[in-house]
Amino acid sequence: MKKRNLLLTLMAIIAIASAALIFNSCQKEELLKNQLQTKPINSQISNEKGKVVITISWDCWGRKKFDCLKGAGLCNFRISIEYEETEKITASTFYDDEGNLFAEILVDEELVNQFEEGDYSLYIEEDLYSEASDGTVYMIPEGVYEMNPDMGKLGGYIIPLLIK
Repeated sequence: MKKRNLLLTLMAIIAIASAALIFNSCQKEELLKNQLQTKPINSQISNEKGKVVITISWDCWGRKKFDCLKGAGLCNFRISIEYEETEKITASTFYDDEGNLFAEILVDEELVNQFEEGDYSLYIEEDLYSEASDGTVYMIPEGVYEMNPDMGKLGGYIIPLLIK
């Protein structure tokens, strides 16, 4: 009888501990989703390099390992360069202090649905190339990019944009 009571008590403790772990895990997931949805909108970065607006675009989210049909990643992109008459511009690209060019890719509602459980990284599984209207070829390098939750409404990524 004592062994049975001990076994039942032990099983109850394991069940309660498991439920607490599952609840805590779900609670953390919900907190992250709420945090992603409540970030202030700040999608524009000032670019003081001059009279050029460089933007990148893509058709959908997808990873190469899923034939670009699903997943949190990019399989291709297009680049657009527009020349402006103003001295100071706002764009979705920016230069760092060393003159390196970066793109700001913001998380949207569609990408949120592509995340694998607990993984908020953006996957570029091979170097991506695009030729701009002026003939310059740009590349986004292969890599796994960590999300910055302070960007935009839902977070975002800072991705290097290299000229080839």
